Amino acid sequence: HRSRYVNYKIIRITTYKRGSIFILENNLLLTKDGSSLIGCYSNYKIINVPASVNVIKRNAFFRSEVVEVVLPDLVERIEDNAFESCIALQKINLPESIKYLGNGVFYGCSSLQNMKLPQYLIYCGSSVFSKCSSLQTIELPISMKSINKSMFSGCSSLKNILIPNSVTRIGRAAFYQCKSFKEIIIPKSVQYIDRLAFNGCI
Repeated sequence: HRSRYVNYKIIRITTYKRGSIFILENNLLLTKDGSSLIGCYSNYKIINVPASVNVIKRNAFFRSEVVEVVLPDLVERIEDNAFESCIALQKINLPESIKYLGNGVFYGCSSLQNMKLPQYLIYCGSSVFSKCSSLQTIELPISMKSINKSMFSGCSSLKNILIPNSVTRIGRAAFYQCKSFKEIIIPKSVQYIDRLAFNGCI
């Protein structure tokens, strides 16, 4: 069996601005030290992110045709729109090391069905799962304080969600057009529900 990594190459790229140096490893563009993934230019359906990476930069996988992404245990940040419009993406692991999910990280990932957020997640931005129309189940961590603006808007297949007792705020249009909701229990910890939070859920 011939390994798909048999032609493995590392290429150094120097930009004209400030002499920055990047590494292209298996068609993944990384910073020189390998700590940040800047862009994905691979046609592989399964992407194994290098073990050295702890940050997935903004728009890194934007509109990629990837089906599965395997993240290493050291990843701490996934920045804005990192996986936006990856319409074929069905599976991605979110290691417990992740503390930060930026805005729109999985916006429009219409093939995602099940997700579990990291237990010690500190920040989860707005529209993170917006228009993930196939999303059926998601587990929220007890560390979550706020369900931010449009976080699950357009998740038309989401049937129920358990909001942890740590949540104090539900943002505007957080569950807008979640048409498949059967039941949602809002804990006593929630002190504020913004406009349109559950609009279109019936």
